[in-house]
Amino acid sequence: MKIEIALSSAMGDLVKIGDKEITIREGKRDYPLGPAVFTIEDGSELSINITSVDHITVNQLTYLDAIADGFENAADLRKGLLHLYPDLTPSSEVTVIYFIYTPSDLTF
Repeated sequence: MKIEIALSSAMGDLVKIGDKEITIREGKRDYPLGPAVFTIEDGSELSINITSVDHITVNQLTYLDAIADGFENAADLRKGLLHLYPDLTPSSEVTVIYFIYTPSDLTF
């Protein structure tokens, strides 16, 4: 079964240049470790390998999480999450998905 995770074009661009190494989703979600794809709004896909999944609360997100998610600081990360999930509170549970981008067009 193909694991698909929706992602905006802007966030997809950050994945491609290496500035996004995690993605955060509202609630407790279970994703298997291993191959998956980000499905981008334009219909394209980015191949990834999920390396770890954590379940934490919003107030446990750190500066390092913000940087890994493509934000400059934790405040910007929280603003971004609230834009996507307006009902989030500091005690809301989120799923942090750690991944490695595995582009299919790599040649050696």
